[in-house]
Amino acid sequence: MRHVVYLAIVGCLLGCSNEDAFIPDRPVYLERNILTYKLTTPGSYLYIDSPQLSKDRIGFGGVLIYLDFFGNYRAVDLACTNERDPNIRIGPPNGNLICTCETCGEQYDLSNSHPNPLKGIAKGVLRSYRVNLDEARNLIYVRN
Repeated sequence: MRHVVYLAIVGCLLGCSNEDAFIPDRPVYLERNILTYKLTTPGSYLYIDSPQLSKDRIGFGGVLIYLDFFGNYRAVDLACTNERDPNIRIGPPNGNLICTCETCGEQYDLSNSHPNPLKGIAKGVLRSYRVNLDEARNLIYVRN
């Protein structure tokens, strides 16, 4: 009986994935100057769908770096969690930090810390990446 319970727990741990598991894990590293790219007002963003520098690593489908309405810098993968294809991406955000996948029509709300799907087409949030600022708050670093 203990073995059955143990196997059930292990199976759930292996089968129950985190929200980001909808998009495969790929290396992410970006370093950008906030002022150069005008990432200074809430709702401003940088849409990166191909590497621009030799050291850039852009995840699965690309990276969207943005400043949310609370003054926090955030970054998400561009790949739609419904499509799960690196070539099918969400579009740039509108003024309310809503991004839309042009293929399936899912919309993602980027205004809070969890980029949730709004229409219920996709079952998971967009993959998020860590964002750090240097001491002078000029450079932004995005990593997984």
